[in-house]
Amino acid sequence: MNEHRTSELLLRWLCSGQTGCAFAKRFAGRNLNLRHILTVSIVDEPDGDAVFATNSWLEQAYIQEKVAIVAFPMLRTQAEVAQLLVSLCSQEDGRWGMKELEWKEGTRRMGVLVGLNWKTPNDYTSIVLGLAPFGSMPITRRSPVVALALWPGSFDNPYRKQRLREIVDLGDMRIDEDLEEEPYNRMMNATLRDKASILQDQAEGASRTDVTFCLDDSAREILAPYLGGDAHPESLTTTPRP
Repeated sequence: MNEHRTSELLLRWLCSGQTGCAFAKRFAGRNLNLRHILTVSIVDEPDGDAVFATNSWLEQAYIQEKVAIVAFPMLRTQAEVAQLLVSLCSQEDGRWGMKELEWKEGTRRMGVLVGLNWKTPNDYTSIVLGLAPFGSMPITRRSPVVALALWPGSFDNPYRKQRLREIVDLGDMRIDEDLEEEPYNRMMNATLRDKASILQDQAEGASRTDVTFCLDDSAREILAPYLGGDAHPESLTTTPRP
């Protein structure tokens, strides 16, 4: 699958409404002119070269002030995703962090919750959203290919009231200048409503913002040496983030 085809496939999926996110539909739909999102496909094995290419692309997204989506269309299994996470977090530069997160009361099911972050060029901690075509992932995250999405900037959303020190996620992305606060709030309410509707039949603890991937317990052995890292401060896992 070539890079253009992978990017188009991901954007079409984001526009489909499966994520339940009204903002994803809006920004992916408007991305025909590359206005908001910078996408790339890494077709190498999840090794040092892939990590270098990933970091370089995230740096470009930071410079261009766009959301970064890095797709890995060659990955097919959860073990390969686990190995990718290990490759990212084993680099000496310390840009990547990973931690196992706790299931919330009443939402526990099989699987390990993994939180991943990336240190931005301006020294913010950016929470990574994971996408993957696995049954262990929540329905709202089951994309056609494995991908990492993040905001590489700072607090650039003027309508977001909640801040967590120097921690950012996709909700902090720069938005359209023509999107005023009232329609923004309507979109946020629609997002909360639609996500709840999609997930209503599940006690879905893996759909939280701080969770990057929910992987089968079989991946734990691969991830074990890196699951104790400070991926997210404890306050993040207990604070609701739309």
